[in-house]
Parts: sequence; C-alpha cells; structure tokens
Amino acid sequence: MQKITRDNIQDYALKLMFKMKEEEFPSFEKEFETILKHMDLITEIDGIEKVEPMTFHLLMKKHI
Repeated sequence: MQKITRDNIQDYALKLMFKMKEEEFPSFEKEFETILKHMDLITEIDGIEKVEPMTFHLLMKKHI
C-alpha cells in the first residue's frame, strides 16, 4: 500500500488551490490511508479485473 504523506497532501491542496491549516493534516492523512486500504481490498476480489469500470452510476437522460 502506498503511504500518503503530509507532503503529498500539501501538494494536492496546492494543486486544488486551497490552503490547509497545520492541524488539518493528521485527519487528512487518516482519511487517505482509509481510502487506500479500501482500494487494496478491492484489488483482492477474485475476477475484479474482468469488471468494466462504471463511468457514471445514474442513467443520463438527454434534455431537449
């Protein structure tokens, strides 16, 4: 599993053009770690590579 660091988070924040307070970094690190753990679990599902990715979860209707 990839490790998310304070430097990663700061870089992402700068790219998204928002500032973070020093005390916000630990909670963001925990949240990113949770997301990465879930992604690792998903890759362990048998046959997952055969599943086509969803691009949009709701049916789109063309409005005229």
